[in-house]
Amino acid sequence: MEDKELEELLKMNFPEIRGDEEKVLLACKKRKNKYNKILKSSIYVLSSFVVIASIIIMSILLINNRIPSDVEKINDAILSLDNIENDEEKMLEIMKIDKEIQTIDNDKLQNINNTKLLYEKNLTVNNLKNSVEWSELFVIDEQYFIVESIVDLSNVSVAKINENSLNPNEAYEERINDLDFNKSFLSLINVPYSEISLENDNVLINMFRKEMKSYDYRSPFYVMYDINEDSFFQFMIHPSGYIVITIQKLLEDKITLYKKYVSIVRVNYEDFELLLDKENLKKYNMYKNYNIVKNEMNIGKTDISSIDFLSIIENASSSIAKIINDKDDIELILSFINNDNMLFDKEIYYVKPYDFSCITIGISLKLSDGSTNNISCKISNEGVLKVRASNDPYIYYTDKNVIDYNALLACIRNILYK
Repeated sequence: MEDKELEELLKMNFPEIRGDEEKVLLACKKRKNKYNKILKSSIYVLSSFVVIASIIIMSILLINNRIPSDVEKINDAILSLDNIENDEEKMLEIMKIDKEIQTIDNDKLQNINNTKLLYEKNLTVNNLKNSVEWSELFVIDEQYFIVESIVDLSNVSVAKINENSLNPNEAYEERINDLDFNKSFLSLINVPYSEISLENDNVLINMFRKEMKSYDYRSPFYVMYDINEDSFFQFMIHPSGYIVITIQKLLEDKITLYKKYVSIVRVNYEDFELLLDKENLKKYNMYKNYNIVKNEMNIGKTDISSIDFLSIIENASSSIAKIINDKDDIELILSFINNDNMLFDKEIYYVKPYDFSCITIGISLKLSDGSTNNISCKISNEGVLKVRASNDPYIYYTDKNVIDYNALLACIRNILYK
């Protein structure tokens, strides 16, 4: 009985399913897939946020702690100095590194390997200075100088250029007023320098000649700038490749040597030959105000009877100098310059290499009080007459082609060699 009751209870009447079973199942699957996509998308977004946040945090930490790329580049260059055996090449690379360091922000400077750089700099400067014959002339200093640290040439304009100073027939002087020329010239003299204690340039020039080949007879170039009314800068570019910078100052109407520097790295002299060639200079603006009258002087007609004697030197390369006492010879020589030529545009007198190739005529005048006054006259192959009295710190000169140089030269040679 109990079994039958249990059997009846288990007989349950489930409702009959009607409709499209496949459609119902498909709807369920779509709902499940949609839920899964939403879940995956939420997980992806959350994961991406965590990754991006981590990257940002790590980047901030790295930026705050790593060495900047520009500093790292400089430090690599400093370490690479060990691989440069030639001291001149190493010195130029050190100059380049120092220039790059100047562009670095102050807060980055502490990351520069200054200890290594200073060691290489001192070692290289000393090696270069000790490798030359004039090593004992250098002022004791392990640092080097660049042109900008010696003189500010940014505002200068007129450059005075001398070439072939020891060749009377080829020597020339040009004055250029052109900023493009100045930029080109400054780019060529951009090498390291060291201060030197020496007044006589001939001592140094004789040492330079030993650095040249025996058959090389080229002469130095000279480029001069007047920075202001009392400071004068002269650059001598020697065929050996060395450059000498001479600074002179006017003190109490006397020219005084202020400082002198010599390059410790050689330049390519041929580059200067191209830039300073007389024909090449014609493409630049010549100094148009060559004859502006700042002060004028008229030598007039010198009284022959007041002249004690004349001294004549054909040119600096000639060993012949002669004292002329004969009145007829004196009158003949002075006939070339004893006229009404105006001498204008006074300049502070300092010895110019261009004058070495000039005919030099010294006039010794007797004054009424019994004293003498010496006047120096120099006549260049370009027909320029320069006059300077012994008691005057200024030099006065004419324009070019005023004096018949060739006729005067023939005249004095006849007197010198008779």
